[in-house]
Amino acid sequence: MWRYIIQIIVFQLVFLLVYESFLKKETFFTANRWYLLLTPVLSLILPFASFTALSEVVPASAVTAINNTIKLPEVFIGTQQPTVEQLPTVHIKAEKTAAVNWWLVVYALGSFTSFVLFLKRWRVIGKLFQFKAEDKKDFKIVEIPNSRMAFTFLKTVFLGSDISAKEREHILEHELIHVSQKHSLDLLFFEILKVLFWFNPLVYLFQNRIAALHEFIADEAVVKKTSKKHYFNQLLNSAFETQNLSFTNQFFNQSLIKKRIVMLQKNKSTT
Repeated sequence: MWRYIIQIIVFQLVFLLVYESFLKKETFFTANRWYLLLTPVLSLILPFASFTALSEVVPASAVTAINNTIKLPEVFIGTQQPTVEQLPTVHIKAEKTAAVNWWLVVYALGSFTSFVLFLKRWRVIGKLFQFKAEDKKDFKIVEIPNSRMAFTFLKTVFLGSDISAKEREHILEHELIHVSQKHSLDLLFFEILKVLFWFNPLVYLFQNRIAALHEFIADEAVVKKTSKKHYFNQLLNSAFETQNLSFTNQFFNQSLIKKRIVMLQKNKSTT
């Protein structure tokens, strides 16, 4: 089991290093998105493939031969063989005790804690649905009173009531890209991985990278319809509130603003 987990982490590390070294700075956003989604899954499968390859290289008969003990004949020095005294047979009754697998206990506690934290974040989203909602054809807008939040979850766009009409127009256009491309499902996929592999920091890095990629994708779509300069100014000058919800796409994430502007200024990558 531990060997399998270590192999998963090694494969994920290799895939992440490839992304950081060669793909992260490119503008192949859709291809990069699929790379970040598929490579964690491949990391779960590849260890089984390596086991199969090993069994083909080393036949089972060879393994059996190695395991069998080679018996040598007994050799006695001298003319007389030693006498073997027969001792009475002693029967020892072994008591059966259930061994506790503490590693499994720790893993289960970690997964349970991670799941509880996920449910708490889900509950925060659920509370926001109580506010005024506007149903559209393919999505819903929930207005949060006295707030400047702007983020998306599944088919719902959450917008603070303090956002001006001009800002609202561009933000909504940006958030609808998240809705149409189902970016929330990507983040929920990594939430599941975080419950199962809560001890693996690489899963958290994968989720962080794909969340940034979602913003690049949405930004690229918006600037096709508006001035880049105007969009830059909006990103730099607006002061929005954020929620610490790892499975939502947030328009204003201060740590990403500079990266988004740099990426928008890049020329389209060529194959």
